[in-house]
Amino acid sequence: MSGINKTKFKKLIADELSVIKGSCALLLSGGVDSLTCAFALMELGIDFKCYTFYIDSTPSEDTKHARIACKLFGWELVEIDIPTKYLEEDFKELSSEWRCAKKTQFECMYAFIYLIDEIEEDYIVSGICADTLYGTSKKANIHFKNDKPSFDEYRIKAFSGNPEGVLNLLYLCDAYGKYLVTPFFTDNMLSFMLTLSHADLNKPKQKHLPVSSYKNFQKVKHRRNQNLQLCSGISIAFESLLTSDINKNNRSRVMDICRDYASSEPITNKKEIHHG
Repeated sequence: MSGINKTKFKKLIADELSVIKGSCALLLSGGVDSLTCAFALMELGIDFKCYTFYIDSTPSEDTKHARIACKLFGWELVEIDIPTKYLEEDFKELSSEWRCAKKTQFECMYAFIYLIDEIEEDYIVSGICADTLYGTSKKANIHFKNDKPSFDEYRIKAFSGNPEGVLNLLYLCDAYGKYLVTPFFTDNMLSFMLTLSHADLNKPKQKHLPVSSYKNFQKVKHRRNQNLQLCSGISIAFESLLTSDINKNNRSRVMDICRDYASSEPITNKKEIHHG
């Protein structure tokens, strides 16, 4: 990876973070994307507090890695325990209040309706949408990693919609008077990433660009991408909906329950959101 690309990448991250006034909250999983944001905040001298979560008093891999990073770098960490006993009510709220329509949106947003109540800071930083840009999904690796035009088309199409449920998260934060800062969900970052191939971004190791751009990555163990909903146990928790009263149509897949309860007004345009 050339020094020019590293410099450009770090500047794009810094430009987005420069809007922050005072201290901020950082949604920390201990993975590459949230650590990228953390290391950039450190370099900019912006104070931040880390927030992470787990399900039913069972720390996840994200929790464990967040703890390790916070201990190593001296960051303050707030851990939020999310109970699944209200899952049916929460599921309905995700549709009616936060306009979720797809399974990914329901699962990714679930934790944030709890996190948002605990976050004190006005600015919230998230590494959301980075996975789409790097092409770490199974779909991207199977179909697009060896053909850059197809890989570019995949990323452009994703960013024209609601990648990783980011619009729902923006909508939630705006409703609570919070400003969500998403360094990876910008037109400038997309344009830059489109100049790079899948191999440029993920060789010799996954997400090589940020790992080689910030020296602090040398102090932590490299961690390959894990989807939030899988790593946290949210997907497993949602399986319980199949045997609940919420499964009114006797569906055999959670995906189909999500379709049954899909918001009648899904968010499809960033312009619908004040901070968009």
